[in-house]
Amino acid sequence: MVSLTVSIPLALSTLAQQRGRTLAFLPCPLAKDRRPRIKEPRLFYSSATSPKGYISSIDVDEDAPRDVQTFEEWAYNYGAQRSDGFQLVSDDGMDVYAATSQDLPTGTPVVFVPEHMILSSTKAMSELRTPEMNGAEKVVLSVNAESEMRHYYIMLKLLVEIEKGEQSDWYPWLNSLPRYYTNAASMTPFCCLCLPSLMRKLAVKERGNMSRLSVGSIKS
Repeated sequence: MVSLTVSIPLALSTLAQQRGRTLAFLPCPLAKDRRPRIKEPRLFYSSATSPKGYISSIDVDEDAPRDVQTFEEWAYNYGAQRSDGFQLVSDDGMDVYAATSQDLPTGTPVVFVPEHMILSSTKAMSELRTPEMNGAEKVVLSVNAESEMRHYYIMLKLLVEIEKGEQSDWYPWLNSLPRYYTNAASMTPFCCLCLPSLMRKLAVKERGNMSRLSVGSIKS
């Protein structure tokens, strides 16, 4: 059975030298050249449907700080292990990348993530797929998104955990994530036109998957 997972990468494929460190993941060269935008009040996610007692206030502003240190402590306490020299590095407090302070042979495992820390679609469906979800699944089927059912449940699981706020077991991880993305789902149609043909095909497909599971698509 195919299972979509959200976890720390288990392998690094490309190594490069920069400032005496071996960089495993390089930040995008344009990461700091973010799109121009008007300064707006800071945005917070809070749920009006959260059960009493939930404190759900997550700053989703593009420039919100990422609490990576707490995430690392949380991961360590829950059993995640990493090879000697592996570290998460940030030059500006926004973009975070993996690096090693020593050379690692090709194929060296750099991070071990225990099974109970892997957030997967299989686990999400096992937890959330109840008879009460039949109506929601029918709506997903109505927009021809049957192949994205697993994506739907992993998205639903993430929203459930975000709604819990600080009471979520996943909060340290959620609060360490970037608020600004430059992946296919966040691209405009014009951005897609600027991509090479294969990348454009994959980006358009991913945007289509997201659109079919969006509130606007389901309402229409």
